[in-house]
Amino acid sequence: MNPTTTTRPLPLAALALSAACLIGCDNPADSTFTTEATDAKEVTETQAPDDALTLELTGDNTTVGWTGSKPTGSAHDGGFKALAGTAVIADDALLSIEATIDITSMWSDNDKLTAHLLNDDFFASETYPESRFVSTSIREATDDERTEETADATHFITGNLTLLDETKSIEFPVTVTADGSAYKLKAEFDINRGQFGMDYGLADAAIRDEVVIRLSFDLPKP
Repeated sequence: MNPTTTTRPLPLAALALSAACLIGCDNPADSTFTTEATDAKEVTETQAPDDALTLELTGDNTTVGWTGSKPTGSAHDGGFKALAGTAVIADDALLSIEATIDITSMWSDNDKLTAHLLNDDFFASETYPESRFVSTSIREATDDERTEETADATHFITGNLTLLDETKSIEFPVTVTADGSAYKLKAEFDINRGQFGMDYGLADAAIRDEVVIRLSFDLPKP
């Protein structure tokens, strides 16, 4: 009699783990607009109209958040609690924006991760305690620029982002609205951290190079 081979079904826990990996391994940046860091652009002073408003950006009215992930499936969310900056607005149109982010105010969904991100492997917060963004142009989005990732975009902002010791120009879509009580902005895009010299985990692909950035502000009208 020939021996028979019995194939045992995988335990439910293993099947669940496999399914979770298939779902979890998705890259959060696959559904966001991808920026390309280029040489920093010259920041020119432009004369704002006499009736322009200069509104203060703070950690209370402005949110800067991020999502980082690994190919193995885990992802983490975080952000920064403290920042200072201004938005210049005239006739309900955003003319310029600038902000300095306090890197040491970082938070994440894991305290151990936060400590690691603040050290020299990532943000080197003792050496570079601030990150800065200064817009160089803000233009209306055209119909042919509205894709699945930019369907709600009203404008594109171009500006210089300083992170670690690198200053690069990036462009990203935003949705800017104004109602009877407030000026609002929302944006979601991803940047390549390696383009700013943040290369920990890139060589062995342990951590994805794309980081999703989420920006928003809600500024009451004076």
